Amino acid sequence: MRKRVLATTAILVLFSGPLSAKESLLEKNRAQMAAMPAGIFALGVVVADDDMRTAALFSSEASYATRSKNWMERTDTWLAAAVDKKTGLTVIQLVGSTFYTDEWRYYRTATYSTPAGPVDATPKVNRQVIGCVNGCKFTETLYVTVNQATLRAIAAGAEPWRFRFQADHGPVWEEEMDPREVAAFLAKVDGYRAAHGLR
Repeated sequence: MRKRVLATTAILVLFSGPLSAKESLLEKNRAQMAAMPAGIFALGVVVADDDMRTAALFSSEASYATRSKNWMERTDTWLAAAVDKKTGLTVIQLVGSTFYTDEWRYYRTATYSTPAGPVDATPKVNRQVIGCVNGCKFTETLYVTVNQATLRAIAAGAEPWRFRFQADHGPVWEEEMDPREVAAFLAKVDGYRAAHGLR
C-alpha cells in the first residue's frame, strides 16, 4: 500500500510523542520506494491492446504495492489510461482500491496534491461485497480523472504524489505515489501514441 509520510522533526517528536504505527508504516514505505531503481516502475506499466480493441488500456497496478500489517484491511493506488486508437483521445485516471471488513464505509471524496496546491475531486466508485462468512468483506474502487498537464508537473517533481480519500464512516485513507511511477506511466502512453501516429 502506498502511504503518505508525515514529516517530523526532533521538536515535533518531543512535544507529540513517538510516531504512531500508521506514521511508522508510511515512513518505511517511502524509504522502500526511494531505494527502488527507476527502471522498476517502467516494467510495472502493463498495456492491453489487440486488433479487437477500440482503445489501448494502460495500468501501473503492478508497479508498486506495499502490504499492510493487517491482512483484513488493504489499500493500493495506481494509474490507468485508455487511448482511443482512432482519435488518440487519452483519459488518465488515478485508481484507488481498498479492502476491509465489518461495514460499508462509503468513500465519496478525494483530494490529491499538485504543485499548485491540493485539488478536490468526486470519484466514480465501484463497490462490491466479497463475502459474508463470520463478517462481511468489502471492496471500494475509486476512479479520479486527472489532466495530463497536472500529471506531467508531478512527474517532473521530486516530492511524492499524495492522495486522501474520505468516507461517510471509518478512517481517512491516505496514500502516496512515487513521481517516477507517474513519469514511467506517461512515457509508456506517449510512446504508444507516437508509435501509432496519434496526437
